[in-house]
Amino acid sequence: MLTRNYIDNKEGSGDPAQVYAASPAQVPPDQAPLLTTKNYRNATGEARESAQVYRATLDQVWVAALKALSQLKASVTNSTRGSGSGEIEALWVGGRPLAMYVDQMGAETIRVKIRVGQFGDTEAENAIQARIGANL
Repeated sequence: MLTRNYIDNKEGSGDPAQVYAASPAQVPPDQAPLLTTKNYRNATGEARESAQVYRATLDQVWVAALKALSQLKASVTNSTRGSGSGEIEALWVGGRPLAMYVDQMGAETIRVKIRVGQFGDTEAENAIQARIGANL
């Protein structure tokens, strides 16, 4: 069984050693990252929104997201939630609009997309994502 990496030595062949890494499918779920981060950018390179994927249930992420906004002093103006997704609208510090989209990708795989302001604010979005992660 592969652990994380191993080296194929090819003794005596003169060929260089090759390094193999386990694919994500080969990494046991308990060793998989709890979240991933992606900052989306528009054609001019400006940040548009950030997204993170959490290994948790939709209920857990929804509660953590609302709690994070409250802790960071954002004012929630509207929240709508269905069976597999939801949207939260709020006002960020200084009155900038905040949009958060929560959608279920799997049984315990939830993606949270956040955009602060019209063109995005990576620092604010990362702070919110970090607080959601801490609340889980």
